[in-house]
Amino acid sequence: MKKLKSFAVLCIASVLFSSCAHTLYSPEVMEYNYNMRMKSDKELTAKSQVRIFMSEKDVKGDYTVVSVNIYKPFRIPVFMSFRKQMSKKFYQKAVMKAQEQGGNGIIVTAAGMYKVINITAWNADDEGPATFVNVIFDKKLMNKFTSGEVSKATKSAVRRYEASFCDEIALNVKSATTLEEVDVIKEKIAALKAYNASLSKPKSAIDKVIAKCEKSLVKVEKKIKKKQSK
Repeated sequence: MKKLKSFAVLCIASVLFSSCAHTLYSPEVMEYNYNMRMKSDKELTAKSQVRIFMSEKDVKGDYTVVSVNIYKPFRIPVFMSFRKQMSKKFYQKAVMKAQEQGGNGIIVTAAGMYKVINITAWNADDEGPATFVNVIFDKKLMNKFTSGEVSKATKSAVRRYEASFCDEIALNVKSATTLEEVDVIKEKIAALKAYNASLSKPKSAIDKVIAKCEKSLVKVEKKIKKKQSK
């Protein structure tokens, strides 16, 4: 039997934006930030030895609950809002806490809330360290647009693809630290721009995302070049 501890659930509402923006607490955005932040040897080891589950039913087999936790980021609004800190750091902090407590998994119960668990049938120590993968260089979604696959999808699927690609590009811009990354992001923006222009009625929401990302990317590129020139 799975041993569960009862606790009072704190609900933090997810904030929704337009059709071409992301939910700040969405698993996709949090996973993106998690993958980009887990870089050190210690973090990569923890990443390979601690699994993340979004619900209890996702855990296959028996497990015991090690602890129930709430991540409360130190908040200095002028630097980073509570929501931004939660979106960027929650998975990272939760996984590192699980590693510290000897757990091999976490179950996310709400934004900032999670259980550290020990999955009975899995020996996490047998896993080798994970490898850092720079998701900015992932072009799988972009290729769906350039190949015409998105244009052939159902209306609901098209909306999901568009929102996901807008999210991806915006997150890439925020994460970029090298000129090589900037070049890949420019390629993605060009692909989104070409796709939108090919529509019988280009979408203004996508145009706004493109304009915002291009403006931000120019600043990022200048900052990188300035740093390299020193």
